Amino acid sequence: MKSVGEAMAIGRTFKEAFQKAMRSRELDAPPELPASPQDLRKALAVPTAERYELVLHAFHQKLGVDEVHELTGISPFFLSELADIVELEREVREAPRLTPSCCGA
Repeated sequence: MKSVGEAMAIGRTFKEAFQKAMRSRELDAPPELPASPQDLRKALAVPTAERYELVLHAFHQKLGVDEVHELTGISPFFLSELADIVELEREVREAPRLTPSCCGA
């Protein structure tokens, strides 16, 4: 059983609450994402339950906040917050691995 804060996506910031909400969906499988940039742009224009995955995928594909805003109509504030999440994920994935020897332990 998840804690109340996790299940209700309560957080001190939008980024924290959004990520909790995404984790708490308990999906069997992730949705299929469009392969081509043209298909992605078409999919972003249609409001669906998978739209947040599409927005995150768009930022992974290097689309900008302004372009995603034009396609979706979602507020640039929220889009920039989501873009920050994707950028931080990219930084973490590209960071060198931490080992006990590199940290002076």
